Amino acid sequence: MEAFIIEYFFTEHPNCELASFGIQWLNLLSNLVFFIVAYLLYRLGGRARWIGLLVLVSGIGSYVHHIWPADWSIPFDMFPAVIVGAVALGLSYKNLTRDDWLLFLGIGTIALLTLLLDDDLCQFVPFGLHFIWHVSAATILYLFGRRI
Repeated sequence: MEAFIIEYFFTEHPNCELASFGIQWLNLLSNLVFFIVAYLLYRLGGRARWIGLLVLVSGIGSYVHHIWPADWSIPFDMFPAVIVGAVALGLSYKNLTRDDWLLFLGIGTIALLTLLLDDDLCQFVPFGLHFIWHVSAATILYLFGRRI
């Protein structure tokens, strides 16, 4: 199991869009949502401002990885995303309403399914589903960040 996790998360494997078109336009475009969320959280002020800055770093890391998809760029994409997600959830979980949790579960399910099924659905969706992961993840970060 450990070898699978290391192989899956730390070794570049082309997603549908890259394999089909040689460049990841949708993934790069969908990364703009991270910058929008970063701006909206920064404008809220207080601790949300710091989450906004972390979302900005995560968005930049994701851009780096999708412009130069390689083993060396994976940490730029993955580590900031994990850190901002953990910090945002940790600071906001006491303030989340029932509706927030339901939104999180719904959007989180969509995000996880698109991330996991992207490779399997390439033959049906040549541009892939990874862009939906970007939009869903950024939306979740906004949901958490606004409740800090």
